[in-house]
Order: sequence, then structure tokens, then C-alpha cells
Amino acid sequence: MKKVILLFWLVLLLIVTKPLPLKAQCDILNKDYSNLNGWTNVGTAVTITSGKVIYNQIPGQSDHRVYTSLGMTLGNVWVAEFDFNPQSGNNIGVAASLFCLTAGTQKPYKDPPYTPLTPYTNQDFIEVNLVSPHNTPNYLSETKIYATYKDNASAPVSSSSLSIPAWNQTYYARIQRVSSTQGFLSVFSDQERTVHILGSPLCFELPASVNGLNTLQHANIDQADADRRFSGWVDNSCIRSDGTTTNPYNVEFNINDTYCYGESLVTSTKAPFVNNQWNFYECDINCNIIGPELIYFTGNNISVPLVNTPFISGHYYLVKHGVWSNCSPWQEAIKCFQVLALPVANAGLDLQLCPSTNGTKKIGKKGEAINIYTWTPSNWLSSSTMATPTPTLPTNILPCVSQTYTLTVKNSITGCVAKDYNTVNLINQVPSVTILTTPCNWCISPLLTASITGNCNNSIFWSPGGETTNTINTSSSALYTATTSNACFSATASTNVVFPSYTGSLPNLAITNAVTQNSPWVAFEYGKIAGFIPSYNANTYNLKIINQWGELIHEQSGNAACAGGFSNGEIAWNGICSSTGNYPPVDVFIYILTLTNCNSSRIYSGNLTYLLRISSVESEEIALPQNELQFSFYPNPTSDKITILVNQDTTFEDYQLEVVNVAGELTYSEKIETRENLILDIVNYPNGIYFVRLRSNISGKFKSLKMIVNHDG
Repeated sequence: MKKVILLFWLVLLLIVTKPLPLKAQCDILNKDYSNLNGWTNVGTAVTITSGKVIYNQIPGQSDHRVYTSLGMTLGNVWVAEFDFNPQSGNNIGVAASLFCLTAGTQKPYKDPPYTPLTPYTNQDFIEVNLVSPHNTPNYLSETKIYATYKDNASAPVSSSSLSIPAWNQTYYARIQRVSSTQGFLSVFSDQERTVHILGSPLCFELPASVNGLNTLQHANIDQADADRRFSGWVDNSCIRSDGTTTNPYNVEFNINDTYCYGESLVTSTKAPFVNNQWNFYECDINCNIIGPELIYFTGNNISVPLVNTPFISGHYYLVKHGVWSNCSPWQEAIKCFQVLALPVANAGLDLQLCPSTNGTKKIGKKGEAINIYTWTPSNWLSSSTMATPTPTLPTNILPCVSQTYTLTVKNSITGCVAKDYNTVNLINQVPSVTILTTPCNWCISPLLTASITGNCNNSIFWSPGGETTNTINTSSSALYTATTSNACFSATASTNVVFPSYTGSLPNLAITNAVTQNSPWVAFEYGKIAGFIPSYNANTYNLKIINQWGELIHEQSGNAACAGGFSNGEIAWNGICSSTGNYPPVDVFIYILTLTNCNSSRIYSGNLTYLLRISSVESEEIALPQNELQFSFYPNPTSDKITILVNQDTTFEDYQLEVVNVAGELTYSEKIETRENLILDIVNYPNGIYFVRLRSNISGKFKSLKMIVNHDG
């Protein structure tokens, strides 16, 4: 019995005293600084206090340190880790040897105490050195950490450095020697040592002759000025001999063996933020690549949707993760996965139910026994767990009931899920349609609007025209029919639209005054006479002023509200030529007015002209010069030809006979040298107004007369 009790306590003792797994890895050194056994203390600027290595800001102290023997000499492959917390530095150039492995117990840099020109010790070392340039946050980004090494009597050499992100924050460092000439320094922001700070890890090369390292030291190494002081602490130091287990460029990653089509492959790596590359290839079931690279990504973390292109259901794919740097060759890890096919989810076409078919039609398609079917919501379904349930929608809701169902199909073996949707509409009211007419008093075409009751996804169709909107703009006199229909019912309504007829002449259009020197305005009165035709009430106009030679000297346009048209006198000309900006000379002018209604139907275009003399007194005739270009012609109006008579008192010269249309375009020109038998054939001229012009080729003067061509008798 005593033996059993003794055995029990022995086992319990072993369990209690068994070191943690992490501590067991520290086969060379494991220090949490909870006791001082084995440590030698030099000075008071660096001490072991309260379970930490404390760096003190003590004036007049420099090169103070604590050190302990490792009990062995390190080889060419090892890993060392420690925690540190930088707190302040009181001057530029403050430095501390946070973790220094030396080949002996001398000071890391110089021994005996520093004096000018003292040579470096010939003691080999590899250390992590921290420089704190100032004690204010403005200099925080300049706080550096780096690795330093020295062999024999040569001067120390430093690696590139990392910037410490913040004061009074704990960091987790790792320095390792992976070969006789290669080292790495990593600094992490998390205790698990997975999140590198910016720039970590650093790699550095060192001579193979650096060896014999058998002592760990923590030291204040400021020598030039004893008032340069640093404060902070170091804790949890660990050294282990297996350096291969902590590759600073860890390329390992985790993914699933299978993914359902449409899912995203999400993975990350503990590799630092250096060159990370992910390559995807199609492979066979044994992970042998069988095709070219499909896609690639860069970065520590990736999320790849497994959809077309390039991923296909049922196929296998290989992921290759590679990492490299300027001091580390390409390293890679590969894994394979399969993209599983989704089950078929087919909710069928959207269903339209009439009262006569309610509760008789099914949704969905025939399923497979391997799949699990779920419909949500379950309202009004014969079953929510079968592939083809029957919906029976309530009939007490008018005019229609609508319910959208989601079908979820899960493969019971792979666990892959697919979804589809179906909307069921119950139409249980006969619609009716009426046509509302909106009069267009100032336009040609009235608006027609179809008003529908009992509307349940109804469509609308107009005849004539074929429009499918509720409101249309009619375009001609006709019987207009609106037909509304849905999956179950239809209804129609009709209305007759009669357009007013019009001829093109302007009702009650008059020129109120001539353009004279005393009254330089002319207004066009557009009055509404009794029984006026609404379609003639225009909302846009264009006015052209043409002189007696057919030249356009002025043009203007305007707009009015469609509901009212132009008021009396709103269309007016101030007598100034837009081409010159000046009043024209005394002359004869032609006014051409084009009116358009609100739906762009032209109600008058250039068939009316007005002759108006401009003079200082409206009733006074213009005195034409004698013996210059006096001529006439007949008949006028004409439909065949005209005979031109040149006044005998006119001094005959070399003349040009010309015809100009109302747009100012020259339509005919002939040189004449006699006033006898001047006949002009106009049989091919369209109906309209023209100007016959006689122009002297010598003096350049000319005279024009209006000619009206009318072939309609």
C-alpha cells in the first residue's frame, strides 16, 4: 500500500514539474529572469529586477551589463527569442545591446572601460542592438533595431535596420543563424510571433569565422557620453539549437481538401510581407499538374472565388505558394483541392395561377434522392421538404396574391448547397380598363391614358400604334383601342379621336406697323378669332427678314408655353439686321414666318410673305432713281413664262438677268445685251415666291421685283 501511495505522489510530481511545451524547446537557454542564479551584474544601469532585465536612466553610468554562461558553445544553426519594451531615450545616439551572444565575458564592444582610441576587443559576438535617437514622439520613427556582429579584431558590422512603431509597447524578437554565413532578425507585434512589423525579417550575412559564442549579455553600450541613457526592459529569453523549425520565410498554408463550386478559397500564411506569390494549376487526383498556369495572386492573404473561369466542377487544382527575398532563395509549398459540383436547384418557371387552377399546379422540378430539399417560407405549400410542392394561395386578397419561394438543395454526401427562386402569382379578379382623354387645346394631338382596375401584372397594348405604355400621344384621327391583359383575363376600351383640319393659312395674322425711322418695330399679331382652330396656336416660331435682292439680313426664333401659344404682338422685330447690327437702308423687305405647334407639327412654313416699304413716313412712296434699271414683267402671277420689259428711259448697259428664291439662293442667271424679246421660261419652277433681278455688270446696281409662280391656275 505504501508503494502505491509513493508511486502516486511520484507521478503527480512529474506532472506538476513537467515544463510547458514551449519551454521544452529552449534546450540551450530558458530565462524568465525570475531568479539571479548564474547571472553576473556589472554596474547599476542594467539590472535584473522583478523578473525582467531593466535598463535604467542613471546619470554618469555607461557600459553596465548583466551576463550569464550558456553552458555550451553555439554552433552554426540556432534560434534565439526574447521580448522587449523600449520606453524612452534622453538624447540622440542612445543605444542598448538588448540581446548579445559573445565568445567570452568581456564587454560586447570594448574592454577595459572606454577611453579614446581604445581598440575593439577581439571577442566575437552577434547581437540585437537598439538605438533610441530621442525621448520625444517626434523622433519615434527613427528608433531602430538591427543585428550587429564582429569577429576577432575587426570593427563591428551592422545589418540594415527596422523602425520601431511605438514606445511603451512590447515586441517579440527572434534572431537566428541558419548557416555559418547567414542570419535573420525578425520583430513581431504579437506574442505568437506571426505578425511581422514593417520590414521584418531582416537578413544579414556574416563571416564564418564568427564562432565560439558561449555567453549571453544584456548591456548599456553608450560610451562617448555617459548622459546618453535608455530605459526599457527585456524578458523571456530562449535559445534553442534547432534553427530549421522557425523559417522566417514560412511558406506553409492551410486549405480544405474540397470546396463546393462558387465558394471562395481563403488562406493566409505566416510569411512576412515580402515577395509572396500564389499560382493555380489544374491537376489530376494525384496532384500532378496537367495544364498551364490558370491564375496567380500576390500577398500574404488571398480569397479566390471558385467559379468560371477558370474553375470547373469536379476538377482538381493545385495551389503553389512561393516566397523569396534578396537574401533568401525561392521557397514554396503546394497543396491540392477538388471543386465539387453543386446539386441542381430548379424551382421552375414563375407560376401564374387563375382561380380555376389554384391548388392544382406544382412548382420545382423532379429531384434526386441524394439531395435534401427545403422551401422557404412554407406558407400555402403542400410540403416544404419535397422537390415539387403544390402552392394554394388564398383567394380573399384582391386583386392578386404574390409569394416568392426560395428552394435550397443540399447534397447529403458533399454538403454542397444550391438555391433557386420561384414567384407564384394568383390572379383572382377580372380587370377593367377606361380611357381618359386630356384635351390638347394648343396642340394637334390629345393625350390618351388607360386606367386599369384589377391590375395584377397587367400589360397594355394600343391600336393603332402598338404602344405599350399607359399614356400615349395620338398622331392622327382614328378609333383608339386599349387592351389590358394578364395570365388569366383581358379587357378592352375604345375612344374616337378626331383631329381638326387646317390648310396652312394663318388665321388673323397681321403686321401692326411698318419699320420706319420713327417707329423701328414691327409686330405680328396672332389673335384668336371666333371659332379659331386650336391646332394653329403655335408654341415655336422662326422669323426671317429678306431684302429685295433675296439676301437674309435677319433671323430670330422664339418659344411660348404649349398651353397658351403666343400672345398678340409677341412675335416682333426691332428693325436691326442681325448680320450687321445696324438698321437697314430704305428698302423693300420680305417677312417669312414659320409656326410650329407643341408636338412639333408644322402649321405654317414660308407660304406667306409681306411686302413692306421702309421710309420716314409710312404712306410715302419710295422715290426710285430715274434712268437706272427701270423694268417690269408680265404676267404676275404666272405659270408658264414671263415677258420682261426694260424702260426706254433706262440707259442700256451690259445687264445680268437673275432669279432668286425666298431663301436668297440664285436659281437663274443670264447675261443680256438688248432690251428686246426678253422672255423667261418658269415652267419648271415650283409654286412659290421669287425675285426677278436686273443687275448692271458695269455699275453693280440692280433692281428686283417679286414674282409669284402658281401652276394650280
